Parts: sequence; C-alpha cells; structure tokens
Amino acid sequence: MQIGKLGVVSGLLLSLFIGMEGEASNNDPLPSVKTVMQKAYGDEGLCNAIADELRRDQPKWDEIAPKIKDLLPLAEDLGINPPLKGDKEDWKKRTRVYLESARKLDQAIQNKDKPAAVAAQTLMNDCKSCHAAHRKTEPIDSSR
Repeated sequence: MQIGKLGVVSGLLLSLFIGMEGEASNNDPLPSVKTVMQKAYGDEGLCNAIADELRRDQPKWDEIAPKIKDLLPLAEDLGINPPLKGDKEDWKKRTRVYLESARKLDQAIQNKDKPAAVAAQTLMNDCKSCHAAHRKTEPIDSSR
C-alpha cells in the first residue's frame, strides 16, 4: 500500500514539474535579458513604438494593441531571467513592477484610455534606476 501511495505522489510531482517547466518556457527557449531589452527598446522596439503612438493626440489603438500583446510575454520572460548583477530580491521586485505595468498598459490600450496608458508606459520606462542596479557594464577595450 505504501508503494502505491509513493507512486501516485511521485507521478503527481513529476506532472507538476513538467507542467511548470512548460509554462515557464512555452516550449521556446527563454530569451536573454539582452534580447528582451532589444525587442522592447531597441531600434523599432515595441515600447518605443507604443510610446511614440501615445504622444499623438489621437493614438491609433488598433496599431498598438498587437504591440502590447507581443510585449507581455517579454515582460514575463524578463523576470524569469536571473539578474545580470545585483541583488536577486531587488531584481524580482523590479521585474514584477515592470510586468504589472505592462499588464496595466495592455488594459489601458484595450480600454483606449490614454491617461492610464501613458501612466503605465511611464513606469515601464524607468530605465535608469534598474540599469544602475542590474545592468552588467561591458569592460572598455583599451587596446583600440
């Protein structure tokens, strides 16, 4: 009887572990912090495109709606990655705020609520404090 219970518990734990792994990776490799930042803030980045549109008097909501849908998984992936430097708990806190802001931005875009969208987007662009704590600086190549 004990072996039967152990088998059931082991099976449940294994299926739970497999389910958790599938949720975190969505069967795709986890993009690095650098990749997330490039897709969000690089040339033609999603956040930049959204911010540009929100500067307009009448944002084209239909154009930015798909961009925030592409940005949400990246915001989730950011927090799954470990910090490049700095305190892990601070990283978790900051990436959680970033994800919450992305979700608020998504809701504001769905509701076509420009003030709420601008407020959420502004929180997502607090780059300096996060970079100071967690951005790994590249060493300067003095051989050039």
